[in-house]
Amino acid sequence: MEEDFESFGASTLDSEQHTRVVVHLDVDCFYAQVEMLKSPHLTTKPLGIKQKNYVITSNYLARECGVKKCMTVTEAKKVCPELILVNGEDLTPYKHISSSISNILRTFSPIVERSGIDEAHVDVTKLCLQRLESLKDVELVGNCFGEDVVQNCVCGCVNRLKMGSVIAKEMRDKVKSDLGLTCCAGVAHNKLLAKLACRVHKPNQQTTVFPSRSVQLMLSQKELKSIPGIGHKLIETLNSIGISSIEDLQSCDLVLLEKHFQKHTASWLKDASFGIDNSEVKVSGKP
Repeated sequence: MEEDFESFGASTLDSEQHTRVVVHLDVDCFYAQVEMLKSPHLTTKPLGIKQKNYVITSNYLARECGVKKCMTVTEAKKVCPELILVNGEDLTPYKHISSSISNILRTFSPIVERSGIDEAHVDVTKLCLQRLESLKDVELVGNCFGEDVVQNCVCGCVNRLKMGSVIAKEMRDKVKSDLGLTCCAGVAHNKLLAKLACRVHKPNQQTTVFPSRSVQLMLSQKELKSIPGIGHKLIETLNSIGISSIEDLQSCDLVLLEKHFQKHTASWLKDASFGIDNSEVKVSGKP
């Protein structure tokens, strides 16, 4: 479907403030990387981490062989006979490394929200503003969603997000140099877009999405469940009223959603479909 994404973006620019800079950091195949650090000879082998009878994650060599998340051990061995399995039921070593990552992120900002053992949101707005006081022009680091910076917003978010991309690279470099782990990152003005941007280029890369490209990013999502928080039950209800894609959700009437969901849920679904997310990055504790 051809869309005028610039005009789409413009229509949502006034719906949400772009004052924040949020980095979403996600460690590449976290459990597998930890095991490869402990046993470097595994780096060149297809590796899976199992809990009970399931492969919960694997390194990229195993994925290239067809191993997928939550496959049974039997299925994984069938598609990849050379697969080496490591028991990952003891979470202690993973939690230890995860805490070390959080400590590194807190050197950039105290506002770190863990969203799993291997990922976190970091609000770096203050640091961006501090650095921009002495800089006029900032070069974007990493990938830009939409391939070029198209922005018709005059709030200054372009430079803030460019600086956010610089900081995201510094975070990833610090995690790599201190812990030996590679990470992906997404940079945006809210948590939802930062998380989705993080998924665009993997592994060991980063992507920045500017507000004018937020609708384009949402429409690039293949499934409703791509939006964090939309689970099986919500999808069942949405499907029952003829909504099976992000595009359907964007175009449906809010009144229709309110007939099937509580008002706050209906509003959240509608906003999320356009990449609007005003939720704060909340400081969280130990993993």
